[in-house]
Amino acid sequence: MSDIHSAAGHDDHDHGHEGHDDGAVHAHISSAKFYIGIFATLVTLTVLTVGVSYIHLGPLNLAVAIVTENPAAMKETLLSGKPTPITYQTPTTSEVLLKEDKEIESFPLPLSRERVVIVKAQELFEK
Repeated sequence: MSDIHSAAGHDDHDHGHEGHDDGAVHAHISSAKFYIGIFATLVTLTVLTVGVSYIHLGPLNLAVAIVTENPAAMKETLLSGKPTPITYQTPTTSEVLLKEDKEIESFPLPLSRERVVIVKAQELFEK
């Protein structure tokens, strides 16, 4: 074996290339059946993913935790149904964004009094 092959970590073992190292890169070719199986699996998983995205889980769709100094007032605000304007600390907010925010603030929040629960912050992650 030459010094180049020894330095590169090659040895004299047969790696399925008739016992010689011609220096070429040998690709491992897989069958068409293998690639068709991969394709079919990807298509199936894509269809399942899209299908599951249409399942409506109702109130199970979203869980939100809000930490605030006045949780009772926050709860009443959320349940009131009144628009809650979005505000920014920066005066350079784009007019496009402000227009979108104006539309978003009028979206109803379908919350029920039973589903809005006040929990102390230190207890939130104990469950």
